[in-house]
Amino acid sequence: MNRNVVFVILFLLLLCSAGFSQAPPQKFKSSSISDLSIGMQWYLSYINGEEDGQSFNKFTLKRGYVNIKKKIDDRFSGRITTDLTVDKEGYGEGDVEIRLKYLYLKYQMKSLGVFTKPFFEIGLVHRPWLPCA
Repeated sequence: MNRNVVFVILFLLLLCSAGFSQAPPQKFKSSSISDLSIGMQWYLSYINGEEDGQSFNKFTLKRGYVNIKKKIDDRFSGRITTDLTVDKEGYGEGDVEIRLKYLYLKYQMKSLGVFTKPFFEIGLVHRPWLPCA
């Protein structure tokens, strides 16, 4: 079996075992950071091959998200989400690009008859035809 294949399998097993062994998130006791959640999600890729007579093996970041949510009170909450990618084409080859995906304040209204859990968002918000996550 090729050494690279064995390395990739061991790396993937390590990633899977680390994901299942994480402790549940802890609540902070300070009132200024209570109901604050910070989450991250990363999509990594392994590439190996040969180019110009040189062999290469590397891991690359395809896409990553950093998500910060804060519940202010029963009605108001906020969210900031950044989207990280690695530029592979054009002038900035290999540069990490960061863009804002969401940056909004959410107001949760009381139920209005047939409309349950109505809300509105102000800022850089979800598209109306896509579900909220």
